Amino acid sequence: MPSLFKPLFAAVLLLAAAPSFVHAEQFDTAYSDDGRYIESAGSANRIALAMLETPTGEVVQVSSISGGCGGSPVCPRLTYLTANGVYVVSYGVALSSSNGLESATGAAIDSRGRIIVVGTSTPSVGGRNFRVLRFLPNGDLDTSFAGDGNTDVDFFGVDDYATAVAVDAYDNVIVVGQAGLSATDMDFGVARLRATDGTPDPGFSGDGKATMFFDLGATQKFDAPKAVAIAASGGRISIAGIAFDSAINRYRVALARFNGDGTPDTSFCAATCTVQGSYTNIHTGRRVYYFGSNTAHSDTAAGIAVAGNGDFFIVGETYANDGSGKRAAIARFAANGDYATEALNDGLGSNAAYRSVQLSDAIAQRVLVGGDSGPESNYLLLQAFSLGLTPLAGYGDCMNTTGFCFIGGTGLGDNGPDQAAALTLDRNGRPLFAGSFIASSGDFGKSLFARFTNASGPRPDLIFRNGFQ
Repeated sequence: MPSLFKPLFAAVLLLAAAPSFVHAEQFDTAYSDDGRYIESAGSANRIALAMLETPTGEVVQVSSISGGCGGSPVCPRLTYLTANGVYVVSYGVALSSSNGLESATGAAIDSRGRIIVVGTSTPSVGGRNFRVLRFLPNGDLDTSFAGDGNTDVDFFGVDDYATAVAVDAYDNVIVVGQAGLSATDMDFGVARLRATDGTPDPGFSGDGKATMFFDLGATQKFDAPKAVAIAASGGRISIAGIAFDSAINRYRVALARFNGDGTPDTSFCAATCTVQGSYTNIHTGRRVYYFGSNTAHSDTAAGIAVAGNGDFFIVGETYANDGSGKRAAIARFAANGDYATEALNDGLGSNAAYRSVQLSDAIAQRVLVGGDSGPESNYLLLQAFSLGLTPLAGYGDCMNTTGFCFIGGTGLGDNGPDQAAALTLDRNGRPLFAGSFIASSGDFGKSLFARFTNASGPRPDLIFRNGFQ
């Protein structure tokens, strides 16, 4: 196990990087005094979804609260702060049992500052559906969106589970998740809702919905998308997730790409892809991938980002064959789906995972990942890589000075588990990190939002956010 920690929160000289890199990055103390902002919900769990920059330069911290919010199991919460992390106002929505959320799984912001929150509806006749809510900048539900600010997407009349959301260049809302055909057959599902009124976009697969299957198992066909990214050129939709292989009783990484009209992108793994093992029959718009060697281990994919040339990066975790430990994993692929390189990280005590990835600029000279690590009580994690997936030395003061390991408060321990949610970048290239943690045994979960500096990264005019520059 790697040696444990040096003091984590001091500035560190950058040891080895490009010549223009002269300072180590650190918590941005211009934001909320020490770079971190913690939200709690008293006698309820608060789970962080995303930390987003508004078009006017403010920050909105999006979280969900479990219980104590009306008749819904989960309710969203929006907290607005100034660019320097000074509290402005917080909005909560007490949903009723008739339009309730069973879970909230993702959030995004469009060019007008409207916040989109997605999750899964509470069960009703016909099962669960994708639930999509859009809020105005003042925190009100946007009644121009589906008439009352929220809408459901149903695929085949069976349970559907939304997992991630993105906004395209036209402010259309793209939601991905599991589309249920039956209790034992779940496919990748993607829906595009029009920015103008929240209705399904007929320009996308005719009815605003499309699916992709992998079906690696003969009887248990569980395919689950976990992340989505929109390419700047052509609006292609890239999705990363997992597929269950019943032959080895393990999960593999599953990747899919759709054209802007909802058809499978046949240029993606057109005939086959490199490093595909026994999955060479999975191609023409999709591919299966495993981290490391082709053994009977499970992998997950939790985040995806697309560069300006179409190359893309995925992050997740890879488990030991017996499931006893896991390593954080990141891989880069060419635009056509071919494997380029990967990097695996034990983290702190062989218990690390990457949850989200962002590219600092269109050519990905700095690849940023957010995640969490062990060994026992978890720590939140921010790390930076080069285009070739070499960790950037001196970026932080943890894991041999290539990352930050941190918790919600000061000190070096809490009771965990701590889990990263989403990583975004602001207009100055500063990482905006959202995660959740438990401060002490038996306590309710709290949300942590943190901003880091970008003193040594690309200039603001080169910042590459959400696939658009």
